This record gives sequence, structure tokens and C-alpha cells, in this order.
Amino acid sequence: MRQLADHPAAAWVLAAVALGIAAVGAKPYAGSWNDGSRLAVVESLIDRGTLAIDDSIFCKVPPHLVDAGTPPYPPDRADLLLFGTWDKLYVRGHFHSDKPAVVSVLMAGMYRPVLWLGVPPPRTAPTSSAG
Repeated sequence: MRQLADHPAAAWVLAAVALGIAAVGAKPYAGSWNDGSRLAVVESLIDRGTLAIDDSIFCKVPPHLVDAGTPPYPPDRADLLLFGTWDKLYVRGHFHSDKPAVVSVLMAGMYRPVLWLGVPPPRTAPTSSAG
């Protein structure tokens, strides 16, 4: 008897289910210090070409993003909105994520083409088309 996992479409079905779960669980903000730290590295690599996260919106939340209703953290997390991520290390005059850089470098590699397609970077607040 043939196993279901041996079917040629099994990998595609599994990938579609995983993508669906990821899409449903995605949020338009970093939910914690951990998320903020990793996303700060991605932003810093793309925008400034460095692993230093000093100027990231995930470390210093710009007031204009909060005012526009698009903060990088949940609106009910005052600690994150005031202080940004605390998952960072101070090394040679700059803050760096305390997470290994490999995942963030891979995320930056996947995010760069998305920017080329016209998706706005995280430091800009999307304009509302609702009137």
C-alpha cells in the first residue's frame, strides 16, 4: 500500500498549509523584544548596511509611526513603544542584537527583493487610502 507522504503532491500540500498558517498568524508589528531584535538587524542591514541596530525603529520608536497608527510594536505595549527592544548588546559604542545574525541575514536576503517590488520600508508609515 502506498503511503500518503510518498504522493508527489504531498510536499506541495504541506508547503501550502504551512504558508497558510504563517499568513494567518502574521502580525503587522513585532510582538516582543525577540522579534524586535531580529527585525532591527534586518532593517539595519537593508537600510544602513550594518549589524549595528542603534538607529532602528525597533530600538527607538519614531513618534510619527505611533501617531500614524503604525507603530513597530503592539499599541498596548507601552514598554516596547518607549524603550524598544532590550534584546541587545552594547559592543564598541554600538548596540547589536543578542541573537545570532544568521537568521536575520537570511531574512534580509529575502526582504531585499520585496523592497525592489515597491513595498515600503518599515521606517515609513503607510498612507491611509480610507477617507
